[in-house]
Amino acid sequence: MGRDLDNPNDPKLYISCTKCSSKAELNLYENPSFTGNIQPWIYDIRAEANLTDAEIVEINDTRLHTPYAVDALIIPPESRLSNSLEARVLVHSQELAQLDQARNLLQRKNILKRLAKSLDCSLPDLEIALKAIKQGGNSLLFDLTPGQLLQKEYQALITPLEALSEDEDFVPYHLSEKWKALLTDLEPKSYAGKVVKFIDRVVSVARLKELRVLKGFSRGFSEGEQITLLPLMLLVNQLGFRP
Repeated sequence: MGRDLDNPNDPKLYISCTKCSSKAELNLYENPSFTGNIQPWIYDIRAEANLTDAEIVEINDTRLHTPYAVDALIIPPESRLSNSLEARVLVHSQELAQLDQARNLLQRKNILKRLAKSLDCSLPDLEIALKAIKQGGNSLLFDLTPGQLLQKEYQALITPLEALSEDEDFVPYHLSEKWKALLTDLEPKSYAGKVVKFIDRVVSVARLKELRVLKGFSRGFSEGEQITLLPLMLLVNQLGFRP
């Protein structure tokens, strides 16, 4: 970037390419009334221009793309997938991509046989796992209301898990029967007896995993600024990975 060396009297600044020597006036690229979106992945043109003066920054400047993340808890069924066939299948992203691009049943069958051999599982089990992955992936494409999220968390707490392993991401212990058994040693009309009768369920969560979920990024994101995230269902076909 600089003045035109071939025309020293020209006061304008230019941006030039060191490889092809093409150049253009700086103000053609850095318009003070920049109309680009603060969230680059949303393609709608902003109704009003951003009157903030543009500035030149380095390509790795942390202000260019600020992540927008939220806290999340891992609950069933996702908390039980780490050692499942579904989780092992998802590791084979190349074969999954080939299945999506298979042109006929014979080609798909050959890919399935190769994948089943690699996973040391039967073809019927593999088909069931692929169906579960597809159903689970589709459920991620729709936004849940806060009430639906709370309902899922509540159901995860009150529903006993079969063959529970202590190394899972969500490990609840249901103690309701032991809690109700306390009534046998308590006077029903006593304060302690009333407390036991009042509480319907007792669940002890010995293990719970929290993580940060990256929902998108923005340019110049600041606290209190309202941003609109593009629904995942509109992006899923453009992603190079599976959500």
